[in-house]
Amino acid sequence: MNTSKSDMQARDHKVLAAIGKYFTKRTVIVNGVTHTGKTLLGVFQRALDTADALDAARASAHSALKEQQHAQGEADAMYDALKATIAVAAGQDSTEYREFGFPARRTAKKSAQAKAQAVIKQRETRAARHTMGPEQKAHIHGEASNGAIVASNGASSLMLK
Repeated sequence: MNTSKSDMQARDHKVLAAIGKYFTKRTVIVNGVTHTGKTLLGVFQRALDTADALDAARASAHSALKEQQHAQGEADAMYDALKATIAVAAGQDSTEYREFGFPARRTAKKSAQAKAQAVIKQRETRAARHTMGPEQKAHIHGEASNGAIVASNGASSLMLK
């Protein structure tokens, strides 16, 4: 039988009242054991007292949890701001940065295969775009014939010497 906490507490209060009414001066045998009214009252009162203590502890724990979450939120925000401040002031590779416990910046480590693919892709891109490096550009010199310069829109203008 599933009984809610409030139902059990209501039941225990009723039992306490009845014990006080009927067993204050008498004893009763329950499960083969003789009990006085005082011992019976103690059993049910203890159940009610522990339930009340549990409610208070839960409320206190809930309050403490909310307070801790709020404090942790403030600490997280301050951590991020302090991390950025130390990174700007001392640098991410500095001893000070590491002493605060901030993680060092991780650099991606490419495999040899990835590097080879990047070189191939770069060469293909340069060929497709007809681009040249500084050494290839150094050997190319343009000369205008008859001093005419042709603009990108097809119009020409004279260059004065």
